[in-house]
Amino acid sequence: MLDLRTIALLAEVVIPPRELRAQDIQNLHNELYSHPRFGYQNFAVGNGGIQLSNIPMRPGWVSAVNFLPDRIQVREELTGATIEDFKERFATILGKAVARLNIAQVGAAQCAVRALTNPRCFPDSRDFLARGLGRIEAAAMQSFGRPASSLGYKMFFPQTPSHSNFFALRIESFHEDPRSLFLENVGTFTQIQLPDGLRLLGNCMQETYDFLQTSTCEFLSRFDRDPAQPL
Repeated sequence: MLDLRTIALLAEVVIPPRELRAQDIQNLHNELYSHPRFGYQNFAVGNGGIQLSNIPMRPGWVSAVNFLPDRIQVREELTGATIEDFKERFATILGKAVARLNIAQVGAAQCAVRALTNPRCFPDSRDFLARGLGRIEAAAMQSFGRPASSLGYKMFFPQTPSHSNFFALRIESFHEDPRSLFLENVGTFTQIQLPDGLRLLGNCMQETYDFLQTSTCEFLSRFDRDPAQPL
């Protein structure tokens, strides 16, 4: 089965609209700052929100939490954070925010996992998406008169009697490295009740990740073979 390289973990919860008070977030920032693993160095008040962040280590590197009037967003991009690290960070921040900001309910949660993977039988991910996954003959692409610089698929998985969440999946060639596939799964979870919901938020993140690591990679592996072979 294909191996994942996680590049971004993001999550947000929708909360009842409220006026943000900088002092409340500053107190929360101070409390988080004393935490050896989940503190943030910077505190910034901007248009419509307040951000806590760490100093970027390289281009594209993001470690931040955004407090907006109607939601809280946690972002770890290109930081090397594992799913377990992120789940613990997410739970720590939300637990303290609920107490500090007197949040009584959460409307919904959305989790996103972005990752890269490399097909084993195709040196170019565009070739994998066209000939491996799509079974598109090279002659059919000639009608465009030029090669495609990117290719991708989108899938949406709705709620079912046994699944209360939605998944939106993207499978695309990666513009920075044609050998790699870019994968993104966004999970939307609507049944979050406090206080027990804080514990369940980590499960939401894990489900979103597992759908990429297990279901999606298993699906893609079925097509990672010589396109002349039958499926």
